[in-house]
Amino acid sequence: MLEVSGLVKRFGGFTAVNNVSFRVDQGEILGLIGPNGSGKSTIFNMLSGTLAPSSGSILFDGAEIAGLAPHRIINSGIGRTFQIPRPFRRLTIFENVALAGFYGQGRHSRVKAEEAAERALAMVGLPTDRHASVDGLGAAGLKKLELAKALGRLHRHGVVHRDIKPGNLHRGDDGRWRILDLGVALSGREGAAQRELHAGTPSYINPEQWEGGAPDAGSDLFALGVTLYQWLAGRLPYGEIEPYQSARYRHDPASLTRIRPDVPVWLDHLVRKAVARDARHRFETAEELVLALERGASRPVGAPAATPLLQRDPAALLKLGLGLSVLLNLLLIVWLLFLPR
Repeated sequence: MLEVSGLVKRFGGFTAVNNVSFRVDQGEILGLIGPNGSGKSTIFNMLSGTLAPSSGSILFDGAEIAGLAPHRIINSGIGRTFQIPRPFRRLTIFENVALAGFYGQGRHSRVKAEEAAERALAMVGLPTDRHASVDGLGAAGLKKLELAKALGRLHRHGVVHRDIKPGNLHRGDDGRWRILDLGVALSGREGAAQRELHAGTPSYINPEQWEGGAPDAGSDLFALGVTLYQWLAGRLPYGEIEPYQSARYRHDPASLTRIRPDVPVWLDHLVRKAVARDARHRFETAEELVLALERGASRPVGAPAATPLLQRDPAALLKLGLGLSVLLNLLLIVWLLFLPR
């Protein structure tokens, strides 16, 4: 049904995907497994038309689709999902699914799209009621609760994951969330070299580790908080962080209610507490986070305090002093050169 042969993608002098070939038959489920940066997302981008391959072939039902525009690939019958769900919130659940079916089959028939939407919703166990709201699903809260419980179980066994992020969180067919990829996890039985390894994905690493601190359970809770913030806001609380950056946390995360007015205030406070710049303002254990999620709006956590400027940027006073000094010197030069004596 889908046959990929010799797929290559280059970005300038960097080869992201090199000579990948695989085949997916009808009814088959195939997974792509590999470490960060191995090209998995790039392959999906080429399959969906977001990126054009540098070379290679992608056959779908015997037709070549490599390099076609995304809408043409969608109309041929290939769909794609993303880690961060972004439904049309003004539409109902049914309308969201029907809209995908309407465009996915070339806008031939609204009736067919609605029939396909009913089948799809029934298959995944979502309500087929045409008036059910997207905001009424409650999936986000359930997702957070399950993940926090899973993390708490790890910590109770003395295990620190060190690489919590959306790609390492998976919901199984039984509806339960699981934490994957314990390749860099610490359990207290590792050698010194592995314990000292600066592991993890930079944008999910807590500030203490960048300042030389050791990873601990609090590191995982911060990374989970970043993941929850990203799921809700569609962006990272502190932006993309690279290892070579010297200024990583110069601002507090934006309020989730400003980005998405439909997010409850109590949930906004809870998630921002989990990703607070100061470790003293965060949750100490996964059990504390679980309890806060279970209480929800009935006993909400307080709004996180703004981080003082000097704590976010210790050199702020020096910068301010330098700026005033430059301004005064410029005024003095103007006075000496242009004003009458």
